[in-house]
Amino acid sequence: MIPKDFQEHELWQLLEEIAETVRTLPASIEYEDDEGKRTVRNRITVFISTVEQHGKTPSDYYSTQMLDTMNTQWSTIQRKLENLEDSPALAYEIDQELDKIAGTLASWPNAFTYKGFARDSAIAAIDSAIDKWSGRVEFLEQQIQQKDQQLEAQKISHQEDRDELNQKVEDLYELLKENEALIDKQSEKISALNIEHNETFQSSQDKRVAIFDKQVEDLNAKISEFQAEQKEIFNGWFKEQKTLHSTETQKYISALELQKETGASQLREIEELHENVEKAAHGATAAVLARDYNTASLRDFIVGIAFMLLGIILLACAGGALYASFAGVTPDTNITWQWTAIKISITLLITAGATFAFKFSQNFLANASRFKRADLELRAINPFLANIEQTDLADQTKIDFINRSFGQSEISSTNEKKEETDRNNEARISPQEMLETVITAFKNNNS
Repeated sequence: MIPKDFQEHELWQLLEEIAETVRTLPASIEYEDDEGKRTVRNRITVFISTVEQHGKTPSDYYSTQMLDTMNTQWSTIQRKLENLEDSPALAYEIDQELDKIAGTLASWPNAFTYKGFARDSAIAAIDSAIDKWSGRVEFLEQQIQQKDQQLEAQKISHQEDRDELNQKVEDLYELLKENEALIDKQSEKISALNIEHNETFQSSQDKRVAIFDKQVEDLNAKISEFQAEQKEIFNGWFKEQKTLHSTETQKYISALELQKETGASQLREIEELHENVEKAAHGATAAVLARDYNTASLRDFIVGIAFMLLGIILLACAGGALYASFAGVTPDTNITWQWTAIKISITLLITAGATFAFKFSQNFLANASRFKRADLELRAINPFLANIEQTDLADQTKIDFINRSFGQSEISSTNEKKEETDRNNEARISPQEMLETVITAFKNNNS
């Protein structure tokens, strides 16, 4: 089928309209089946999802007739859904239509056997989880950025305080330099006076020098003491600020580490939850399909048994008619060719009806066997693979299992049917041979 015609077929638009109609249905609409109460919404949703998965597969495996048949069946369901709220009894009829769709889907190519589909579905699920939590990651990054800005602001504030203290120390050094300059000026004056009045004021000069030296020593001692005191104060304040800054920074770092660990733990829980939900969804889908196959198998088995009983009854009738015809023949009986033709025609008609009944019974029983096998295989695959921790190995095993169960089984069933048909053709007696045998028996009886 042409890819463009396949993608633009009206079936896909019809499925979207039915899905929208189902979403508006009340969840309380239920119906009774062999296993109890079931809701129309849940089953139609599963079937829509199953059919839509075929829309993502290559169009080479489908024909226009296949899509038109499926479109006709879904159109019938849509008409009944529009009247479902007024007539809840239509729910059971919708369930029967879904059984027909299940039979049609059994003849469609399996959408899960194409390479790359499971990988694309896994990638799509992972992309959805990444998009879901990207907002959370961005929020955490914004919080980290805000904390970094706060730390940077505190660093700037501490640097300003440190610069202010350095400026005070520099002012003190400037004051010390001014005092030293003043001392130098006084020393120059004293030297000049000593030179001018060396002889006259030698004794007084010595006293003044001694007094001045004393004053200088006292001043230097005070300056040294003041410098040591200021230095001690500054060192103590600087240590306190450093300790406070380290404590606050460590708190912020611990909080960020805790948030990081919490985010990583939540991410791991989300990944585990995603894996569990995916496994549960696969198991639920397999269980629903297995239940539908089981229902179809039981229905075909009952119909096949009914046709078999009908064939047996018709054969008994044909044998009775043939026996009655032979029992009424005596040496005095006038047998004409019209009488013989009528009896043989009636017997052949009854025998042909029995043959068709057995043929229908064989077809229905073969379908019941195939549906039951599919039911057992779908129920067994998930328990067998539940304890396998290697995801790649489990996926490959499922693909091999599906190819073996649904792909090769069709070929084996076709070969078996062909061999059985050949055997039946060899053992079947043509109507001409049967007529010749009956005429010969009549001739022998008359003679």
